[in-house]
Amino acid sequence: MKTMLYIFILFFSFIAFGANEALSTKDDIKLIIEQMDKRFEQVDKRFEQIDKRIEFLQSVLYIILGASIGSPFVAEYFARRKDKEFQEEHERVTKIIFALRDIAKDNPKIKESLQTAGIL
Repeated sequence: MKTMLYIFILFFSFIAFGANEALSTKDDIKLIIEQMDKRFEQVDKRFEQIDKRIEFLQSVLYIILGASIGSPFVAEYFARRKDKEFQEEHERVTKIIFALRDIAKDNPKIKESLQTAGIL
Protein backbone atom coordinates (compact mmCIF):
# COMPACT_ATOMS: atom_id res chain seq x y z
CA MET A 1 0.00 0.00 0.00
CA LYS A 2 2.81 2.39 0.89
CA THR A 3 4.71 1.58 -2.26
CA MET A 4 1.70 2.38 -4.40
CA LEU A 5 1.31 5.66 -2.57
CA TYR A 6 5.01 6.43 -3.07
CA ILE A 7 4.73 5.71 -6.77
CA PHE A 8 1.64 7.90 -6.99
CA ILE A 9 3.38 10.78 -5.22
CA LEU A 10 6.52 10.36 -7.30
CA PHE A 11 4.47 10.43 -10.46
CA PHE A 12 2.82 13.72 -9.50
CA SER A 13 6.10 15.17 -8.28
CA PHE A 14 7.67 14.41 -11.68
CA ILE A 15 4.76 16.11 -13.39
CA ALA A 16 5.01 19.13 -11.10
CA PHE A 17 8.76 19.46 -11.41
CA GLY A 18 8.66 18.70 -15.14
CA ALA A 19 6.56 21.82 -15.62
CA ASN A 20 9.43 23.83 -14.16
CA GLU A 21 11.86 21.98 -16.45
CA ALA A 22 13.86 20.81 -13.46
CA LEU A 23 13.64 17.22 -12.31
CA SER A 24 13.66 16.46 -8.64
CA THR A 25 16.71 14.82 -7.25
CA LYS A 26 16.87 11.59 -5.33
CA ASP A 27 17.43 13.56 -2.13
CA ASP A 28 14.20 15.48 -2.70
CA ILE A 29 12.29 12.26 -3.23
CA LYS A 30 13.86 10.67 -0.14
CA LEU A 31 12.94 13.74 1.89
CA ILE A 32 9.33 13.55 0.72
CA ILE A 33 9.18 9.82 1.50
CA GLU A 34 10.61 10.38 5.00
CA GLN A 35 8.06 13.11 5.65
CA MET A 36 5.28 10.83 4.46
CA ASP A 37 6.55 8.01 6.71
CA LYS A 38 6.47 10.33 9.71
CA ARG A 39 2.95 11.42 8.84
CA PHE A 40 1.81 7.81 8.46
CA GLU A 41 3.26 7.01 11.87
CA GLN A 42 1.33 9.92 13.36
CA VAL A 43 -1.87 8.73 11.72
CA ASP A 44 -1.26 5.17 12.98
CA LYS A 45 -0.80 6.47 16.53
CA ARG A 46 -4.02 8.42 16.25
CA PHE A 47 -5.88 5.32 15.05
CA GLU A 48 -4.51 3.38 18.03
CA GLN A 49 -5.82 6.07 20.38
CA ILE A 50 -9.23 5.95 18.74
CA ASP A 51 -9.25 2.14 18.99
CA LYS A 52 -8.57 2.37 22.72
CA ARG A 53 -11.43 4.84 23.16
CA ILE A 54 -13.79 2.63 21.18
CA GLU A 55 -12.82 -0.40 23.29
CA PHE A 56 -13.50 1.60 26.47
CA LEU A 57 -16.89 2.75 25.22
CA GLN A 58 -17.71 -0.78 24.15
CA SER A 59 -16.95 -2.12 27.63
CA VAL A 60 -19.08 0.63 29.19
CA LEU A 61 -21.95 -0.31 26.88
CA TYR A 62 -21.59 -3.98 27.85
CA ILE A 63 -21.79 -3.01 31.53
CA ILE A 64 -24.88 -0.87 30.95
CA LEU A 65 -26.52 -3.60 28.89
CA GLY A 66 -25.78 -6.22 31.54
CA ALA A 67 -27.13 -3.98 34.29
CA SER A 68 -30.30 -3.21 32.38
CA ILE A 69 -30.94 -6.88 31.65
CA GLY A 70 -29.98 -8.13 35.10
CA SER A 71 -31.60 -5.46 37.28
CA PRO A 72 -35.18 -6.82 37.05
CA PHE A 73 -33.98 -10.22 38.21
CA VAL A 74 -32.09 -8.70 41.12
CA ALA A 75 -35.09 -6.54 42.06
CA GLU A 76 -37.40 -9.57 41.98
CA TYR A 77 -34.99 -11.56 44.14
CA PHE A 78 -34.89 -8.85 46.81
CA ALA A 79 -38.67 -8.36 46.66
CA ARG A 80 -39.27 -12.07 47.23
CA ARG A 81 -36.72 -12.09 50.03
CA LYS A 82 -38.42 -9.14 51.69
CA ASP A 83 -41.86 -10.76 51.30
CA LYS A 84 -40.56 -13.97 52.83
CA GLU A 85 -39.11 -12.10 55.81
CA PHE A 86 -42.38 -10.19 56.22
CA GLN A 87 -44.36 -13.44 56.09
CA GLU A 88 -42.15 -15.04 58.74
CA GLU A 89 -42.49 -11.99 61.01
CA HIS A 90 -46.27 -11.98 60.52
CA GLU A 91 -46.46 -15.64 61.56
CA ARG A 92 -44.43 -14.89 64.71
CA VAL A 93 -46.70 -12.02 65.68
CA THR A 94 -49.79 -14.15 65.06
CA LYS A 95 -48.42 -16.88 67.34
CA ILE A 96 -47.69 -14.31 70.06
CA ILE A 97 -51.25 -12.95 69.84
CA PHE A 98 -52.71 -16.46 70.17
CA ALA A 99 -50.44 -17.13 73.13
CA LEU A 100 -51.53 -13.89 74.79
CA ARG A 101 -55.19 -14.76 74.24
CA ASP A 102 -54.63 -18.11 75.96
CA ILE A 103 -52.94 -16.39 78.88
CA ALA A 104 -55.69 -13.75 79.01
CA LYS A 105 -58.31 -16.47 79.72
CA ASP A 106 -56.69 -17.13 83.11
CA ASN A 107 -55.43 -13.64 83.96
CA PRO A 108 -58.00 -10.80 84.05
CA LYS A 109 -55.32 -8.10 84.19
CA ILE A 110 -53.80 -9.24 80.88
CA LYS A 111 -57.31 -9.66 79.44
CA GLU A 112 -58.14 -6.05 80.29
CA SER A 113 -54.84 -4.82 78.74
CA LEU A 114 -55.47 -6.75 75.52
CA GLN A 115 -59.04 -5.41 75.28
CA THR A 116 -57.72 -1.87 75.75
CA ALA A 117 -55.21 -2.47 72.94
CA GLY A 118 -57.95 -3.88 70.70
CA ILE A 119 -56.38 -7.32 70.36
CA LEU A 120 -59.28 -9.20 71.97
